[in-house]
Amino acid sequence: MTTIKPFPTRLPSDLRSYLEEKANVNKRSLNNELVDRLEVTRVFKNITQINLREIIYEILILERYKNELKAITSEYGKLRDSYVA
Repeated sequence: MTTIKPFPTRLPSDLRSYLEEKANVNKRSLNNELVDRLEVTRVFKNITQINLREIIYEILILERYKNELKAITSEYGKLRDSYVA
């Protein structure tokens, strides 16, 4: 059995009003609205981190290919020059 500990929090009145309005629209309690929004934030952060990792990985692969292309181009130039001379 999981125990959920109370977490009293203070909210500015305008933020609380906004969240209460959204909770009513979504037909849930203020607590459930807050929990849902926090969960969405956590999931979004994980997705963002995963995407950033994938993007960085792709950049590193492109950089490697760029370096390989430079090396091949250099070798091609040397071979071409050796045949021309």
